[in-house]
Amino acid sequence: MNNNGAGCRITKLRGDEESRLAKQPAGTEPLRSGADAQRLIHDREVHPVELELQNEPLRQAGAEVDAAYEEFEDLEDQYQNAPYGYHSLDARGVFVRINDTELRWLGYSRDEVIGKLKLADLLPAASRPIFAIFGEMLRKTIETGAARDVNLELIRKDGSLLPVLANASVIRDAQGRAVGTRSTLTDMTVARRLKHDLAKQARRTRELSHRLIAVQEEERRRLAAELHDSTSPNLYAVALNLSMIAADLAPSASAELHSRLADTRALLKDTIAGIRHTCAALRPATLDYAGLVPALQGHAELFARRTGIAVEVSCTDPDRRLAPELESSLFRIAQEALTNAAKHAQPNAIRIELVHASGQTLLTLSDDGAGFDTKALGQSEHRPGLGLLSMRERAEFAGGKFNLESEPGKGTRISVEI
Repeated sequence: MNNNGAGCRITKLRGDEESRLAKQPAGTEPLRSGADAQRLIHDREVHPVELELQNEPLRQAGAEVDAAYEEFEDLEDQYQNAPYGYHSLDARGVFVRINDTELRWLGYSRDEVIGKLKLADLLPAASRPIFAIFGEMLRKTIETGAARDVNLELIRKDGSLLPVLANASVIRDAQGRAVGTRSTLTDMTVARRLKHDLAKQARRTRELSHRLIAVQEEERRRLAAELHDSTSPNLYAVALNLSMIAADLAPSASAELHSRLADTRALLKDTIAGIRHTCAALRPATLDYAGLVPALQGHAELFARRTGIAVEVSCTDPDRRLAPELESSLFRIAQEALTNAAKHAQPNAIRIELVHASGQTLLTLSDDGAGFDTKALGQSEHRPGLGLLSMRERAEFAGGKFNLESEPGKGTRISVEI
């Protein structure tokens, strides 16, 4: 209250009091002196002002209490209806507080939970031994002060399971003793369903990719067989006819005709060699009738002649046959590894080893080329090429493990263990 307001109030009180005294009824004890009248008037006009001034802090405190209460109600509403579950347990693991969200998830009323249920009561039977006394989560919380990202399943009132991700912190008393826990739960139902759907889709994708590779391999086999069984014999027949024509030409035939005939025979010979090479690249017949090791040896010889890179093939059991799909996968991995080495590593020599031992097959290809930093793979400027991805995919489709080792200047080693 400002001074002007207080002065006006005092003036009004003084006037009211003087009027009241003037109207004082007969028989009333008169004031003894003017000083008594002045004191009485002073008391009447000052005391209300003092009371009003003293009440101002009380009004301010009341306003603050009202504001704090409104904030508390807002926080309580947020707590009760948060998108997360919240609960507190005492030292016995009994619920002492739980929000409405978690109650809705579980299907219980507050009276059915508070002071009556333990966390262990909501755990599947298989999990209860792990959560003895306060439960494993509470034990971890007491030991470390917090438990992070604990995957749990809680039993709803209707018997269904609620998957949750729990985070808990310990509650301590003034002496620092653990007296309970405070937990936050995240409903993982949707996340688990999405994870299941993604896993299902990933399996489907792998199956389709596997099928695509199998179809691709079959098409390679069919095309190689057609080239080998139909085109090549016809070209050989054409070459034979040209040889017969050349032999029957009259000596008087022009030199130009003899030259053109010889050139045609040479082109035909190159075409036959090219088709033979294409057939071997598509699907070497050796792989089907002789097995993986002879196919690797044949391909290594062709590769060495074409590139000038020495290739050595060794095997602990060269006569052993594997499943056709497995032999195809290992051959394609070796084929791709040789191509990659010639394209990127410029090695002088490559060694191919095939080892059969203890029910496992290990294919290893090592070169003495330039090598590279494997840690750089995956970075934007060093993304794995299709060759590496194809080899890894084929190895995994065959149920094996693909491993790549390389260092700059120390060559590269690729291994597939099945």
